[in-house]
Amino acid sequence: ADYQVVREAAEEALEICRAAQLDWHMVPALDCLSAAHRGLGNYQRALHLSQEAAQVAEEIGVPRFLSFVFHLQAMHYQDLRLLERAEAFFRRALHASEEAGSAFFLPLIQAGLAVARLRQGDLVVGPFLQKALASAMERGQKQQAAGCIEGLAELAAAKGDIEKVIEFTDRLARLAERGNMRERMSPAHGWRGFALHAMGHSDAAANELGRAAVLAQIIGSPRLLWDVHDAFVHHYGVIGDPQMVTHHEGEIKKIVTGIADGLDDEALKTGLPY
Repeated sequence: ADYQVVREAAEEALEICRAAQLDWHMVPALDCLSAAHRGLGNYQRALHLSQEAAQVAEEIGVPRFLSFVFHLQAMHYQDLRLLERAEAFFRRALHASEEAGSAFFLPLIQAGLAVARLRQGDLVVGPFLQKALASAMERGQKQQAAGCIEGLAELAAAKGDIEKVIEFTDRLARLAERGNMRERMSPAHGWRGFALHAMGHSDAAANELGRAAVLAQIIGSPRLLWDVHDAFVHHYGVIGDPQMVTHHEGEIKKIVTGIADGLDDEALKTGLPY
């Protein structure tokens, strides 16, 4: 993903849509621009665009559009660690998808909802994720399948099932490599690093986390970089390297401060650690 390029293209498309009053095209343009700002860490702008997209979708009466708009809003809130709000919007996306009779975005919505529940301590979301994955694979939806597999890797890690973490990260890496999904490759390396660390392979774990960090840096995603530095904090904390722990905690603080500085609504900052 090149978020700057996407942002510029989406802004141009949106300008055309506004000038020509192309409401049907305006919703995808707004959603795409919102996704670009999410990638750049501009969550206030991203949420504003998502809210406008939802308003337009409701005005023209297209529940199918609402399904992917609500899904993206949920992802914004999940990134900001506002998990209850994220869950609520995943459920709204699910309802909109069912109301529209459209299953295209359903696996990704289901995976997002499962991860939101998982991060609130629900460890029984496995069947939900497996069902979503089966649906995505049946339709050949590789991007959506990757999201489901990533969720299954996170679930396995939460349960301490290291063999399953390896299994799912290998599947995720293969799928991401074939589809050139760099945003999925970074978490694949990150979760593999987690598993190798748990198996006692500290050097190999650090190498995998380093690869995840390089990809996140190339992509330019604060969200992915935050996840990688968080994994490094855990890694160096366990092996007993306080200097490196302090370094990566400092990097996280820079990222979080940058995100928080862009938020005008204080309520959106309540899930942030600094």
